[in-house]
Parts: sequence; structure tokens; C-alpha cells
Amino acid sequence: MEDKYVRIAKLLEKVDKIAEERHDGHLSLLKFTTHWKVCYGTINTYNGGYEQVQGLIGFPNLEDALIDLLDTGTFAWVDSSIVHFDPRAKGDLKNA
Repeated sequence: MEDKYVRIAKLLEKVDKIAEERHDGHLSLLKFTTHWKVCYGTINTYNGGYEQVQGLIGFPNLEDALIDLLDTGTFAWVDSSIVHFDPRAKGDLKNA
């Protein structure tokens, strides 16, 4: 059985490669008290950042968050005042 840190390192290599190939290298990893949130792209802290973070699903650990990112390709960004986010998180205020 692989050590969890080896598994996380392998997952990070995969998401980093996708970020480089498809998202100009942009990848956001956010750690909160009780959960992790990840997405391709850069959270815009000046324009809609709260909504971007709120619109991401929280995961209890980084490994689960990275696996989900690989499965879904979640990409959070703000363009022309439109906030794009993971639709599974819609209205989930407690998971911000």
C-alpha cells in the first residue's frame, strides 16, 4: 500500500500537468479549518472571489479534493461579472 504522501504527490503531478496544458498553469489549493477546496484557475480576490470560493465543493482532505478535481475538471473564474463554479455547490453556504 502506498503512503498517502506518495499518492498526493502523484495526484499533484497530474493536476499540475493539466493546469499547465489547459489553464495557463493556474491551479488554486485552499485549506480551511475543516476542509480543502481546489480548482483550476486563479481565485480573483478582488472581483467575485467570495462567490468563487463559495461555489467550490469542500473535501475533508487534499487527496479527495485532488481526485475530484481530476474527475470533474472544476474551473472557477470570473469573467465579465459572470461567476463560474462547481454546480454541485450551488446554494451550499455552510460549505464556503
